[in-house]
Amino acid sequence: MRYGGAFSFSNVDVQYQHAKRTMLTIYHDGEEYEKVDLQDIPTEAEMIQLMHNKGFQLKPEEEVASIRQIGAEAKRREEGERNNRMEEMKRKMEAYRANKKKSVEL
Repeated sequence: MRYGGAFSFSNVDVQYQHAKRTMLTIYHDGEEYEKVDLQDIPTEAEMIQLMHNKGFQLKPEEEVASIRQIGAEAKRREEGERNNRMEEMKRKMEAYRANKKKSVEL
């Protein structure tokens, strides 16, 4: 639910942990109430239904639209940066191969 899904609900805080299972921890009055493993939920629609079933409320539509727009812009920026890094790596590899070929020819 990256780029807007979980952030679309009130009272939801997302903490990404690399190489950890995706878990929803629900708190009541500051005490851990329930943990739900989200790893095997295949679609966003099922995730949203789960959030509704657990009692989470969607934020106002205008706020959700703004969150999704910010997320989409961040995703485009990340993809652009990744593409730039890949192009730079490609240029360096081509330069390395060209230099290696010249040194073999000498």
